[in-house]
Amino acid sequence: MNDVDLLPPPPAGAPTAAERARIEQALRENLRAEVRAERRAVVRRDRVATVAVPGLVLACLGTVAALVLVVAGTPSSPPVEAARPIVASAPAVDVLEAASRRLAQTDVLAPSADQFVYVRSIALTNEGAYDGEVDLGDRHTREIWLSQEPGSTSDQGLIREFGQDWPIWGGTGSPVGIRRPTYAYLASLPSDPDALLDELTSQLPTWDDARSTDQVLFDAIVDLVSEGLAPPDTTAALYRALTRIPGVEVDDDARDLLGRPGIGITRTEDVFLTRTVLIIDPSTGETIGARYLMSTPAGDEVFGATAVVARGVADVVGRVPDDPDEMVEAGGRRRAAPA
Repeated sequence: MNDVDLLPPPPAGAPTAAERARIEQALRENLRAEVRAERRAVVRRDRVATVAVPGLVLACLGTVAALVLVVAGTPSSPPVEAARPIVASAPAVDVLEAASRRLAQTDVLAPSADQFVYVRSIALTNEGAYDGEVDLGDRHTREIWLSQEPGSTSDQGLIREFGQDWPIWGGTGSPVGIRRPTYAYLASLPSDPDALLDELTSQLPTWDDARSTDQVLFDAIVDLVSEGLAPPDTTAALYRALTRIPGVEVDDDARDLLGRPGIGITRTEDVFLTRTVLIIDPSTGETIGARYLMSTPAGDEVFGATAVVARGVADVVGRVPDDPDEMVEAGGRRRAAPA
């Protein structure tokens, strides 16, 4: 009798060795395709350059064996409770609730379907090599025009950065959603924090990176409230959704890239040891910037930051809104667009 004879028989329905090999190969190829696509990307809506973490691919491939078991079919998980508890730290909950209430006092700046949301920011990005050390460039202006087309469209807008115009192109066409959040889409999101998180989770990509789902959700909400325009009640709902994400805390000493003081809402990702900080103006409740940090032996190292300068509504892509009623400085009071 050898060691193999001592093993219990495989459970009914378990994949054969050949089937496991096919599943593993498919998972590896999907991962490699995602990495290649990420490196080929020229224009991205990400606030900062991608963080290159040594050993990312090896770490991801190391999970293939576990993924094989999931794909092959394991016993179903117990049902998840519909209501999520408030799990953010008490100070974070207080800050987010106060910001949500202050947002209710702002006016609405709402674009029509044939207009563009305009956001101007000051940005600091990582210009280092994909697998190299962080190399921060100079602070620079970043402008973005986002199409409000309600249907699927390839032409999603424009980014003006580094002295160039970069069309935001969606290939065969992209519908509205978390990846193309129009004002109308954001207005349609549920106001209930649990239902809102369910909706956002349903739209997360199948293949992302090795971040936890909680961190992907946190970063997605930071993106939605930073470089975009949402109704005040939607932003308030997104803030309240953050209180349902574990690990959310307050960074009291938060300043944006322009040095403007704010209150930081932060979460640390244990996989990559990175930290995202959403910076809120306590007087208005609006997002004024974000910071992205990496834990190192010497302490936190910034690898990206933004400071939102202004938001507005433009009639033409590439043209800065010139109507004062269609433009407002970040942290200021929104004004209603003329009928």
